[in-house]
Amino acid sequence: MSSHSSDEVDSADEANEDGTGESSPGASLEKKLLDFIQRNQELYLHVLQYKPINILTLHEELKENGIKCSQKTLGTFLDFQGCTFIVPKTEKEKEKQRHKSQTRQSYLKRKKKPQAE
Repeated sequence: MSSHSSDEVDSADEANEDGTGESSPGASLEKKLLDFIQRNQELYLHVLQYKPINILTLHEELKENGIKCSQKTLGTFLDFQGCTFIVPKTEKEKEKQRHKSQTRQSYLKRKKKPQAE
């Protein structure tokens, strides 16, 4: 998933824990996200098979498991890891798209009507 080997991640964590380096909140979140994905067999298989992950569903699962991060941060993490993900449209966005489509169809119908001379 990551270009870093697990040894590199472990040694970086050890350096932070023994006081030789500063602990970064982003680094611990990254480790939590990596651990969560690797422990979830179905999710991990999706990642390995380049199947898209629903970011909203994953975000909810993370919250349920006590891992707090924004959807934007999660998307950045997944993108950095090379994971394929989708961001489904919200109901509001779907309604807006339907309205645009209906407006366009109505415009095209009016435009096709022959004008009486």
